[in-house]
Amino acid sequence: TWVNATFIPDYHSRTISIVSGHTVTLTASDTVDQLIVNGTFVYGDNSGSTLTVNDGSGTDITVNGTFQDIGPNSINWLSSSTWAIGSSGTLLRTRSTSSNNWRDHYANGISNIPSTATWIVRKTGSDNPIISAVGGMYYPNLTFENNTGSTWVTSGTSAFTGSSDYPRVKGNLDIGGSGSGTVS
Repeated sequence: TWVNATFIPDYHSRTISIVSGHTVTLTASDTVDQLIVNGTFVYGDNSGSTLTVNDGSGTDITVNGTFQDIGPNSINWLSSSTWAIGSSGTLLRTRSTSSNNWRDHYANGISNIPSTATWIVRKTGSDNPIISAVGGMYYPNLTFENNTGSTWVTSGTSAFTGSSDYPRVKGNLDIGGSGSGTVS
């Protein structure tokens, strides 16, 4: 039997599990630790909200389902906090917040990201999602898609930029995805 939560779970709650078939949307600032996403977790686009990842024991976020990073601010990763994605997990990013933090906080190094997972960069409004290229960035299956009525030109901050290294896509690269608009 499901009932509405009487409080927002946070890092004091120990393990927070979002079970398969369920969606949890964060609409206020919160700090999480030991978050296991088997369903869908949405860091929602609510003005002023910030998601903070506490550095507790073990991996601090595990994505086996879908994690939607559509929040208004970059996620605040504390010190040595880490995340990992399962072989069929999906990370969806739609904002111009830095993806470097996702790179820098991957458990045991981003080169260990499974090639069968999915990273989606989706343009949904006027914001241009940012991707990383410098410092040896690795992506699993990587999809760029545009859900706006105009062409998305991925240049400047939305393009693979940098001069110290190149990106590596361990799975498939899909330009267009299920988006309704053109990606240039």
